[in-house]
Amino acid sequence: MTVIIDLRNYPKNIGASEIVKRLYPEKTTFLKALKSIEPPYGDFVSNTALSIINNPFEAGKSHKAYFKGKVVLLVDQTTVSKAEWMGMNIQASPNCITIREQTFGAVMNRNQILLIDGTTIDFTGVGAGAFYLNDQSVQRKDLKLDYEIKESSLQDDNNLYIEKATKLIDQ
Repeated sequence: MTVIIDLRNYPKNIGASEIVKRLYPEKTTFLKALKSIEPPYGDFVSNTALSIINNPFEAGKSHKAYFKGKVVLLVDQTTVSKAEWMGMNIQASPNCITIREQTFGAVMNRNQILLIDGTTIDFTGVGAGAFYLNDQSVQRKDLKLDYEIKESSLQDDNNLYIEKATKLIDQ
């Protein structure tokens, strides 16, 4: 059995925590960040000040009935910020394959300003820096890939990603 998770076009009505608690055999750390100690020095951290309550760098839930089939993750240049965070989260599951074009590379950059009237302004800034557990940076780069797709105007196909995913599933 295989499931395809599509994070292209910045999905808004889906959260990583609901998906990944079914993909992991146990709770797992999937990300570490670069924390400033003092300018210009930093160090890696894999938890936050509130990690006693909930560590945002951990995902999944311990259970034996986790999904053991293949997970095919689809990402592209529209996979930005929170969607990249979700992608890293899903990629740490045991059987994930990522099909992608380059993502935005702005995993921990979302900033928000609350205005007097209650509206907010969202923007992407420099960010703290997100890293896989093997120290591979995602900031200003992109999510790791297993299979790359290069779209072009000559190869304009709305089903290109799905066709690639289907071929991989059939193999």
